[in-house]
Amino acid sequence: MRVKNDDSEMARIDVAFAKIRHDFATGQACETEVSQLMDSLEQFAQADCDTACRLMADLWPVASALFKHDVCDAIDLWITDHRSPAVLAKLRDLAASHPDAEIRGHWQGLLNIK
Repeated sequence: MRVKNDDSEMARIDVAFAKIRHDFATGQACETEVSQLMDSLEQFAQADCDTACRLMADLWPVASALFKHDVCDAIDLWITDHRSPAVLAKLRDLAASHPDAEIRGHWQGLLNIK
């Protein structure tokens, strides 16, 4: 459950995500921002783990493309440890719809963990 203070944190996360997506799409360096966003998502997970894990899943392809293995590994651990219906639904959606076959396979692999 989110509390009022989490709304400002979520807004900050949304802004950071938008900047990373823009920078990544235009070829600008954003490795530091990806790490900082992951730190923020881990903190946010203390208040709303479902939302944080779904956002981490969105961050994973960017972190992977930037060879941010520490971020990718952390995301995988969070998602493996927090397998709520909402997170699993996000993984199923990504496994079915992501344009990159390797990334779809990665999500499918996480879905197959029991």
